[in-house]
Amino acid sequence: MVSGTGWPGGDPFLQRQNEPSIAVSSRNPLHLLAGANDYRTVDLPGLPNGAETGDAWHGVFKSMDGGLTWRSTLLPGYPQDTSPEGLASPNKGFQAGADPTVRAGTNGLFYYSGIVFNRTGTGPGQIFVSRFIDNNNSESSDTIQYLGTNVISGGTSGQIIDKPWLGADIPRPGAGMCQIGSQSFPAGNVYLSYSIFLGTDPSNNPHTAIMLARSSDCGATWTLTKISESFKLNQGTVVAISPVDGTVYVAWRQFAAVNDPDSINIAKSTDGGRSFTKGAVIATIQPFDQGSTTVSFRTNAYPTMAVDGQGRVYVAWSQRGVGPSGDARIMGTMSTNGTAWTTPTAVDPSPSRGHQIMPAMTAAAGKLMIIFYDLREDHTVGIYTPLGDGSYQETRDPRGDLAPPPGTPAKVFIDFIMDQAPAGFSALLRRHTIDVRASRADTSAPIGPVTFTPSQRVSQYIYGSRPGSNVVEQLQVNPPNLPMFGLGTKPFIGDYIDVNATTFTPTANGWAFNTDPSSPAVFHATWTDNRDVRPPVGSPPDWTKYTPTGINSGPSLFDPTQNVAPCISTYAGSRNQNIYTSRLTDGLYVGAASNTKPLGTVVINGNPTLIQRAFSIFLQNSTDFTKSFRLTIASAQPVGGQASFEQFVQTTTLDVTIGARSTISRPVFATSTDSRAMIVVNAVEISAPGGTVVSNGLTGSVVLNPDRTSPALTDTNIGGNDLNTTEVYNPDITTLPVVITQDLANQDLANQDLANQDLANQDIANPDIANQDIANQDIANVDIANQDIANQDIANQDLANASISDASWTVENEGNTSTSYSVKLLQNLTIPAGMKAQLILSTDNMSLVSRDCTLGFQRQTLVIANVTNPVFTSPSDLTSTAINDPSKTNATLTLAPGQKAKLTIRILDPNRNDNVTFDISKGISPLLVAHGVNSADARAGRKKPPLTLV
Repeated sequence: MVSGTGWPGGDPFLQRQNEPSIAVSSRNPLHLLAGANDYRTVDLPGLPNGAETGDAWHGVFKSMDGGLTWRSTLLPGYPQDTSPEGLASPNKGFQAGADPTVRAGTNGLFYYSGIVFNRTGTGPGQIFVSRFIDNNNSESSDTIQYLGTNVISGGTSGQIIDKPWLGADIPRPGAGMCQIGSQSFPAGNVYLSYSIFLGTDPSNNPHTAIMLARSSDCGATWTLTKISESFKLNQGTVVAISPVDGTVYVAWRQFAAVNDPDSINIAKSTDGGRSFTKGAVIATIQPFDQGSTTVSFRTNAYPTMAVDGQGRVYVAWSQRGVGPSGDARIMGTMSTNGTAWTTPTAVDPSPSRGHQIMPAMTAAAGKLMIIFYDLREDHTVGIYTPLGDGSYQETRDPRGDLAPPPGTPAKVFIDFIMDQAPAGFSALLRRHTIDVRASRADTSAPIGPVTFTPSQRVSQYIYGSRPGSNVVEQLQVNPPNLPMFGLGTKPFIGDYIDVNATTFTPTANGWAFNTDPSSPAVFHATWTDNRDVRPPVGSPPDWTKYTPTGINSGPSLFDPTQNVAPCISTYAGSRNQNIYTSRLTDGLYVGAASNTKPLGTVVINGNPTLIQRAFSIFLQNSTDFTKSFRLTIASAQPVGGQASFEQFVQTTTLDVTIGARSTISRPVFATSTDSRAMIVVNAVEISAPGGTVVSNGLTGSVVLNPDRTSPALTDTNIGGNDLNTTEVYNPDITTLPVVITQDLANQDLANQDLANQDLANQDIANPDIANQDIANQDIANVDIANQDIANQDIANQDLANASISDASWTVENEGNTSTSYSVKLLQNLTIPAGMKAQLILSTDNMSLVSRDCTLGFQRQTLVIANVTNPVFTSPSDLTSTAINDPSKTNATLTLAPGQKAKLTIRILDPNRNDNVTFDISKGISPLLVAHGVNSADARAGRKKPPLTLV
């Protein structure tokens, strides 16, 4: 999620980020806002004996495409900030910040909470909430606007404010109005829970108060309520709101003190946070707590909480003594009223060894999703065996002290997650590694128990073959105990991770919680990950050594009284901890590249004319199987106009077929006398084009023009064409492709990524943890696999003497609005017998790495479509949009204005030694055809869509 080479709009020093929190815009589900502890201002090795977050600020991370790509910066007010927003921030003047939480409100609002403080300990810190709003009014730029920051509470001498947590509600009856610039809409309450430590001397009666701040004007002003001070030591509050009636629940962890046991506690409010019930114990627990040492990261068993559409409350935490040999498991309990609770049970009662810690949970669309860190695959590496149909069989290969089997489990799986062997054993051969896993429960039934599905691994890593080997294996891991903090003496991965989904959905009269089981269940998980860290070279590594990439010398940005040491390549990257994200779906993801456009009447040549808009929607099939779907425009047509999948023929139903791990796009053309007319498109799985609906099959939907309060479009004059009156869909293709040919020898085709020039000098951060020291393992020219471009029509035996050639063109939308395109291939020369073709559409995501003290990129190929044995187009059919073609060979893609993608034609030659060749650049010409005719042409009666042919 960290991107950008500049500062502060990037992380050129390759610094640490942890404790992420994420939210989904209520105006556009493709727009995401996240926060994290962010150390990008630090160009020094760190603070001696400092707290883990003592040199951090708050990072701001935004995605406009559903989490595929990100842009990032710092929350205004950081010490080096001289911008008007930064100087105006009440956080200006503090040295550090921590504990971010991000949650969405209605009408595009976001709330971002955290604490700020001084590292020296002089003066009290404060807790704040910053506000953002997704204006959702541009197709080519950032629409999430920072509005400002408000202080909730400032600490006093002897008090420490800690771990705020946010929750937001829909506008309830009697709600006031919010005024955000020119936008006016009803306010939903916002709630912020936190702890205050009263007294910092453990010997002088320390205790804690649980507080709640409430805002009824979209975060502009706040009132405070004390929830509880009757429990001794409390921390880690979370807040959740009932969709049914707005009941507010606050849960927290009580730490054992004097006569109080370790427990999970809760209080609730039925009057909008004005008053709360007396705090009550949900469960007395045996928590998985672990202190910060040189060999172990800090973690405590804090609760996570969610409320479903029936008003049932769920709380989960990590508890020892549940799994085999007492390993910790995520425990969960449920209540219908916040008072009586079910007996806690293991969410994912895995029989495997390894702890489960740090859960995060949310409820949406009739589903309950929980994610957590998991160690069941600790001391193993994935080995991927091709099955001959384009898919893999993964097996876990024991490593370190578990190899050869059975190894020494008592040395690996112990009471704590620490990179040190227990007494009586020799040193560990390998560091511990963790993964993120997810489990889901169906909450749509009004009564009955809720059962979680067996968990699935969320963490995904680069896999491929090392030089000199044809074994496809996992090349990265996430080792949590790398000592990057406290001047290279302590590990830290944050105190929490997060998962969220679209919280609110628009209705005809306002907003509702996203509880309908028929709504799309799309979740976004985010966590801290050390896969990109490059340990300092040495035996053992000296973690106190760090130099920022690309800096030779000069005063430090972080501390101008010190000079930055010149970059040393063996120390660069030793702080490159990152936050990662993954989208979790049932297997179908439906969305619109730009979901809001004004309809209505415009004046053309002095005449009022209904403007026709083209919305570009997409369906992503993330399963391993080909799927067919039926798209339907909801029966209620927009007033005074129509919505149709075709531009000149009324078509409200369309069947499509999508290959495994591929995406297709289609347009929705709309007119209406209502400029804000809402249009709903539903998708259901069918047996085949023209077939029947699959029982319990995949479903999805997308809402166009969801929020009538969205502001008018900006950036409307793109390329000299006014988007207010005219839509232009012109495509472009580079005239000269990049052609790469590579012999496969005995490699399997699946062990290939696109355009192999991308692989040159790829430095994989930690493909191996051969020993506890983790020597720097830079692998140049490693063959990176990509299952998304596997060719199921090519068997392994085809590859013994084979070669592949990739010809790649860059395609671009030169129009002024997001547009879907049909991708066609024109055959100029006959492909020799035996050779096989493949069409791949993709984009790239770039993560930052250090390469010999130079800031570089590690490329991740994001496959849009993978078409094996593509069908070649007849010259007489070049201008056809093929919108009605339901075949999976009908390749399509959507591009925003100015957005680029890669079009690759791959040819596999099964016998590279027979002197039979095929020049892709001469033999095949790619073609892009827009799905719509430009507005000016359509109004003039012309029906030829814009296209480009190489």
